[in-house]
Amino acid sequence: MRQRMQMKDVVEMGGDLALNLNQFLDDFRHETEDKGSLIAIEPPLTGDPSFDARLAATAECLAKESGVRIPLWVWHDARYAAEPVWAFQGSNPEARIYLRQTTPAEFASRNLYTGDNVLSRC
Repeated sequence: MRQRMQMKDVVEMGGDLALNLNQFLDDFRHETEDKGSLIAIEPPLTGDPSFDARLAATAECLAKESGVRIPLWVWHDARYAAEPVWAFQGSNPEARIYLRQTTPAEFASRNLYTGDNVLSRC
């Protein structure tokens, strides 16, 4: 049986980071004993400010969802996107209004506008 992924592994494994993050989400949600340890160690920066912000927002959301301590690394300056990142391409004003209204605060505070199902794995 393989060990559960930690948030740091999303980056350290290399390859498709989005796919790695999805695997991490699955592992985190299936963990029954120590969810906090899976997000405690700061992942290396990727060089993509929006993905680095996404990792922090994800860790903060998961900590709140699980009732575990939010790791301090999520508030480092490098974990915020300087420019808005929209889940839907283009500049459709209605889509942007929808995203602003439905994006979890942990993502919106980092300039990531994802909509409400950003952490869904259905």
